[in-house]
Amino acid sequence: GNISTVFTVIEVNNWNITEVETLSALVMQKLENTVVKSIIERYLQLHGILNAVSLKAIGGANMCLMNESQLVEISNLEDAGVLDLSTCTQSKKNLLYSHALSAHGSQKSNPWIYFQLMWPYLGAAPLADLEIFANSRVNMDFETFASLNPQEVKNLSAQNLIDLLGYNLPALQTAVNETVVTVWVNSHFASEVRKLGLTGGIPDLTPGTIFCADKNSSALNSFLTDVNQGQFCNFDIVEYACAKTDLLMAGLSSNALTSIFECFIGPKALNTSDEMALTIFLQLFEKTMLNEALEKFNRKIMSTSIPLMTKITFMNALWEIVKTN
Repeated sequence: GNISTVFTVIEVNNWNITEVETLSALVMQKLENTVVKSIIERYLQLHGILNAVSLKAIGGANMCLMNESQLVEISNLEDAGVLDLSTCTQSKKNLLYSHALSAHGSQKSNPWIYFQLMWPYLGAAPLADLEIFANSRVNMDFETFASLNPQEVKNLSAQNLIDLLGYNLPALQTAVNETVVTVWVNSHFASEVRKLGLTGGIPDLTPGTIFCADKNSSALNSFLTDVNQGQFCNFDIVEYACAKTDLLMAGLSSNALTSIFECFIGPKALNTSDEMALTIFLQLFEKTMLNEALEKFNRKIMSTSIPLMTKITFMNALWEIVKTN
């Protein structure tokens, strides 16, 4: 066995490696990866079989050196023991998972046993199996979690992760830079991310974002860069609701906001169908400024007859804001 450390790949190709014991003795040496790979290839060339016994002899790390075309030929790994596949490429992990599934898939009805049997191969666990483990609350250790395929994990919900990790969940707090964690965070809305005690994520969709997705306020945005008091009524409530917030804040005072309100009881009178747009618009403003504008508006219209639908729309929108606050 020890003499193998001084031989080259070319010389290995002439060795008579037909027994698992010989294979095991050779790969146990401290060898270059290229030499180990050639030893395994020589074993296979001489009709060696890839079963649980030979795989245990080869070991997980050395299995990762093998070609996918060789891994396809695995006949059985049911009793191969615990294999360290951390250095395998994702495609090789996927291939080995399919072999493990063939060996242990019948145990899915007992998730705890299934989890233990599939544990060495979980780096390729698909979403469906991860959901099985989450629903069974297997308390997955964080090291195993970090080895999972991020592209599968990102499809799990926050509740799935809570159930999957169980009492190991706090480990997320100190491992925010792990790939599996960052990919998950960047794939979920901020409100979902906060459920795990983490920060970041995709900004949540507000009612305004959804409402304004197909609306065009470009003309109003241009107007707000150089406000002309006499043109407030050229725009409707939808345009105001969907205007750029920074331009509204910079271009409008409480007096200007009062003038816009006056448009809504005159040339741009509101209907109940405008309630959502008005609510979104009112919520854009800081409470002090909004209250000042509403008080001035109220004083101006005390002797004015307001269309009933406009009054109802204003009251409903204001009530929504009061409830929110």
